[in-house]
Amino acid sequence: IKKITQASTRINNLLYDIKEDKRPTLLSILLISLFPSSKVRNDFIDDYVKKEPAELFDYIEIVIKKILGTSGENIPLDKINIIIAEISTFKNEKVLTSQNIIKTILDILKNDVIPLFYCCESYDIIGRFYQEFLRYAGIVDVQSGIVLTPEHITDLFTELVPIRKNDVIIDCCCGTGAFLVSGMRKLLSLQPSENDRELVKRQQLIGNEIKPHMFILAISNMLFRGDGKSTIFNTDFFTKDFDNDLTIADWLTQYSEIKDATYVRGFLGRMLFAGEDGVKKVKVLSGGEKVRCLLSKMMISGANILILDEPTNHLDMESITALNNGLIKFPGVLLFASHDHQFVQTTANRIMEIMPNGSMIDKITTYDEYLASDEMARKRQVYLMQEEDN
Repeated sequence: IKKITQASTRINNLLYDIKEDKRPTLLSILLISLFPSSKVRNDFIDDYVKKEPAELFDYIEIVIKKILGTSGENIPLDKINIIIAEISTFKNEKVLTSQNIIKTILDILKNDVIPLFYCCESYDIIGRFYQEFLRYAGIVDVQSGIVLTPEHITDLFTELVPIRKNDVIIDCCCGTGAFLVSGMRKLLSLQPSENDRELVKRQQLIGNEIKPHMFILAISNMLFRGDGKSTIFNTDFFTKDFDNDLTIADWLTQYSEIKDATYVRGFLGRMLFAGEDGVKKVKVLSGGEKVRCLLSKMMISGANILILDEPTNHLDMESITALNNGLIKFPGVLLFASHDHQFVQTTANRIMEIMPNGSMIDKITTYDEYLASDEMARKRQVYLMQEEDN
């Protein structure tokens, strides 16, 4: 941990003249360029020291196309082009092309960081390195769009949910890929053969990330964890489905195994869509209506587990009521986090609280009963309400 922290500090200091939000992208690009691929020879690892600073980014562009292309990880060209476009922006940074800063960072990564990735399988060295680097850069916050979920939380989700070996894990806002990494570890532990493990990487991990710099972080993250094949898209999961001329009813029918109109409209009804709403075009829906459609999609798809993070955020009262009613009727497992007292009380029948010291309280009870039976939980609830009032 000390070595990781020191390396993160040194790299951030070297990039002092580069905007903080650009540093993670550059870090990911340099890590990919140093990837010791088993499929193609990576001469860059030994040859970058021979290049002039102004030549390095052209060389990096060539080696990334080689590592990620058809002869290497076989990542689709459109994804590779997103990375290449980001490389082009760094070619205009004179401080990077006129000095040996990039060479120095490559030396640190090659000699002090990447060897640690393979030294301890039981500890998430890669995740810790990203955390330390992003925190030191000062860009881990809601406003910048980077909020790191600790490894013990993503691992906890894979233990709470009964994941089976043929399940597909979807993260609609995958960020750096932390949850996909935990999910991959869990799925791989269930597979008896190497062929099955390869199938996990090719078909059972799906992520969406709209921010290009976070998308590149996710690609490099998964690559160094032995999975360059996971399906990660640089798209907005919540809007791409609605860019068409389908009606709400037709849009939802495509995700249902049962194509009966009455069956499909039943799910729309749970989300408070009246009969005449079924003929409304999805491309003209409001934000709240789109969320209700997506919730209908999740429930009609046959999923047996839903994981939701603050599901009532940004919803109007009608949408919250629809969501509440729909989830109460959902027959599968629902795992969610929420600050909405009424929503938790009417939906949850089991309360799990993660304490500041990392321990967990787990009680099968309603939320009000939990607060009534736990003095400390009541105190924390009062504190949260005071914070919200302030």
